[in-house]
Amino acid sequence: MADVIIRFMNRLSVVSYFAGRNRPVKTIALTLLIAAFGALFVVRGILDSDTTIYPLPPVSLRSTMANRYVRATGTFLSDGAVEVQSRILGVINRAMRFIPFMTNAGAEPLMVLDENLPPAGERIQTMTLVGLMQRGESRQPSLFLGVMNPPSKPQYRIAGLIAALIIGGILVAVTLNWLVRSADYAIGVPQLLADLSKRSRKAKPVPFLLWFGSLGAAYGSVVLRHVPVSFRAIPAEARLVPANQRDGWSVIIHRTRTARLLTIATSHGALPAVHLEFEDERGITRNGTVAASDLSVIDSLLNVLRYVGQ
Repeated sequence: MADVIIRFMNRLSVVSYFAGRNRPVKTIALTLLIAAFGALFVVRGILDSDTTIYPLPPVSLRSTMANRYVRATGTFLSDGAVEVQSRILGVINRAMRFIPFMTNAGAEPLMVLDENLPPAGERIQTMTLVGLMQRGESRQPSLFLGVMNPPSKPQYRIAGLIAALIIGGILVAVTLNWLVRSADYAIGVPQLLADLSKRSRKAKPVPFLLWFGSLGAAYGSVVLRHVPVSFRAIPAEARLVPANQRDGWSVIIHRTRTARLLTIATSHGALPAVHLEFEDERGITRNGTVAASDLSVIDSLLNVLRYVGQ
């Protein structure tokens, strides 16, 4: 069980490392976050709205029902349909047709938008319509009925819950990514858990040293994780260089400020490590973590660093 937890912690740091360096992942997360906030705003507006279906009042009181749902019973008139041109968001032209609907609530017909209506052949019969009373703009009728059912609040509550979960999940992921990155993508393992781990290292040899952290401004502040390195030191400075490409890059340590021993989760299991705060070749304070195949290697590393820059 301890070994499973350690592998999970290592996988978490790997995923965090990938997500933090991958621009499409960041773009998708930001898009989902914006969409979820937008959906939550829409859902809240719908849940706060009045979805009660009222009986259609007399003509003199119909204006009080604007933006409310009503039920009207009557018959469509064969003459008197009105068609107007309107713009959606001031850009797209749209033809809107309004049909008079004679109801029992008054002598003046109610104008109904010709959308979501039954076929024309069925409109000669008396029927009951449910829709939203809306105020017209420009050449539209001053008040008209858009046939539609009120939104289902339980469904919108579920949609709001999903949007809230997406927002919460992304915020948790961002916070977790920040925490893992601040730890040089090397998640610390409690020593008790490391002692309980039964993972065998014989099948997969462990590199002598592993580097976790930034390469500094000289290399565009690129952050690397789990990279095998070699260690070289002279009294003036110490260098960590890639084990298989010695001239590729180097991390220069002019003076060690602090060194904190810990155990971290890696693909090789729990390994001893040291988190360093040091001055680089430009005197800038930086951080990084070095893991080793054995604690004695870490001890030797620290003994050498004690004399560097003195």
